[in-house]
Amino acid sequence: MRGGITGAMRTAHLADSFRLRAEVLGDEIPSRHLAMAISNTTYYESLITANPVRPKAEVDAEGFVHAPTGPGIALPAGLDYPAALEPYVEVLTER
Repeated sequence: MRGGITGAMRTAHLADSFRLRAEVLGDEIPSRHLAMAISNTTYYESLITANPVRPKAEVDAEGFVHAPTGPGIALPAGLDYPAALEPYVEVLTER
């Protein structure tokens, strides 16, 4: 909750030094990047927001989350960005 990406990586490295897991909480774009960058994490938390349960678009049919293919940490879709930032907006396909 504090320290951002750098703090999370430091916490994960400290946990790893004690042979513990460091699980990433949250289903936002930075959390996905962190979960893929930390070797001692075992799952990705995806918030359930519907009944019946529908997986988020970034979770494939087998339950895996894949790394984004674009550069950097993408901007969340659905906001009004200037045209210069449009290439960095994450586009997720609906299921």
